[in-house]
Amino acid sequence: MDELMASQTVRVLADRLPNWTIWYGRHTGHFWALLKHRPGVQALHVEAPTAAELEGQAAEAERWLPRPALVRPVPRLPLGVAPVEDVLVAWAPNGFLGVTGPTAAGKGI
Repeated sequence: MDELMASQTVRVLADRLPNWTIWYGRHTGHFWALLKHRPGVQALHVEAPTAAELEGQAAEAERWLPRPALVRPVPRLPLGVAPVEDVLVAWAPNGFLGVTGPTAAGKGI
């Protein structure tokens, strides 16, 4: 597999397997995945000659893990938006500008 195809495939796998670090071994010609560190879970890795096999092995491995070991991805917020509804954290070159929105007004921030 050429490097461009391998790189694209790794990106797709990384999106589909957010709990794993994915790479392609140029020398082995196989795909590899390492479970991202979770407290209380031993290091776990899978390896397969194809992306489909790797995805299947990772999914099977996840079935055996305790539920708290897996962290579901949280949608990324735009820069400057706090993870609380209707609150915008504003930054300026000289520092913090303040918190705005109905939540800030109601809590006396």
